Amino acid sequence: MVFFRLGMFVYFLFGIRDTLKTSRKKIKLFIMRFALFGTAFFLAFPVILLISSFIADYVQHKIVTIGTLTIQSIAIIIMSYLFTSTSSDYYSASMKSNPLLPTGKDE
Repeated sequence: MVFFRLGMFVYFLFGIRDTLKTSRKKIKLFIMRFALFGTAFFLAFPVILLISSFIADYVQHKIVTIGTLTIQSIAIIIMSYLFTSTSSDYYSASMKSNPLLPTGKDE
C-alpha cells in the first residue's frame, strides 16, 4: 500500500509539473496550493506509518487510522474549498467567472 501511494504521488507530481509548464500566470498560485494539499493527501499514510513505527505496538493501529483519516479529510475539505470558493484563484481564472451564456443578470 505504501509503494502504491508513493507511486501515485510521483505520478501526481509529474502531472503538476507538466501543468505548471503550460499554465497561465493567473492560475499558477492555485496549482501550487493544489499541489501542497494533494501532497498531504497522498503522503499522509506513508508518513504516519513511518512515524507509528516508533510508537508502542498496541497503539500503532489507532495512530495510523485516526491520523490518516484526519489528514486526508482536512486535505479534501481544503481542496474542495479551493475548487468551489468564488474568491479563489481557480474561480477567477476559470470560465465560471465569465461564462459564455447569459446568466440572467440585468446588465
